[in-house]
Amino acid sequence: MAYLTLNGVTVKVAVGSVSLSYVGIGGEQERGPNGGLEGGPAVLKREWRMTTTPIPATELDAWVGLIEGKGHYWPFDSDLYSTRGRPNSSGTATIVTSSPTPKWGAGLARLPAASTISFSTQLPSSPAAWTTLHWRYDTSVSGWRHHVNRSDGARWLTGVRNDSFAGGLSVTNGAVVLSSASGLTDFDGLVALPYAVPDSWPPLFYTQHNSAAWSALPRVLAAGTFAPSSVTVRGQVTGTKVLRGSNAGALTTLYTLDFSLREV
Repeated sequence: MAYLTLNGVTVKVAVGSVSLSYVGIGGEQERGPNGGLEGGPAVLKREWRMTTTPIPATELDAWVGLIEGKGHYWPFDSDLYSTRGRPNSSGTATIVTSSPTPKWGAGLARLPAASTISFSTQLPSSPAAWTTLHWRYDTSVSGWRHHVNRSDGARWLTGVRNDSFAGGLSVTNGAVVLSSASGLTDFDGLVALPYAVPDSWPPLFYTQHNSAAWSALPRVLAAGTFAPSSVTVRGQVTGTKVLRGSNAGALTTLYTLDFSLREV
């Protein structure tokens, strides 16, 4: 089992770089009239500090985005808002709570035939660098199929590279657009990330997204042996170091990231 994963992606952590502190929330500890210590925080929350092993410059934005929970997630449980409060910018969809059963949560988004719905996510467009995840109900297999689309045209269907299937999703001028076919089309668990992920991540995303609903961004699910059980955290990159080193046999620029994970 990995020491640390964030939303299913294994994070390589430098040996000896991890520290854990407990932060008190609500109330202060003070001495009473008799000199004894009184009061104290009502809740203690954990905060970890770590450093990654060297990563290539081409993956820097992806790692920062993963740690800090950048992007939007639309669970479609009761409305068309993301967990960050971003609504649809055009078009519409109906929240359906059954038939078929939503992939995750209480609802799904159903588009009328030959229609679209757009979400103004302001994904990077010049140069394009983004990744999307979503579930689409496929009547031909009577089940949900997972799609990962990347800005360079690379696509993954249920964790396997397949550039032929976009799953009814496109990105136009930084906006995510879901499109229906000739009949009603159901979508669930839409995720839009403002960075292009490495090729090794989409299969891990599928495994994570197939076992649980996506985290309510900017919150991230941290798992692994670093803690007794999985923890929902807010991550922050607090510093970087630039190195020269070998990556796949070639001398190149590498980075290490200092970051913190704060229990929510």
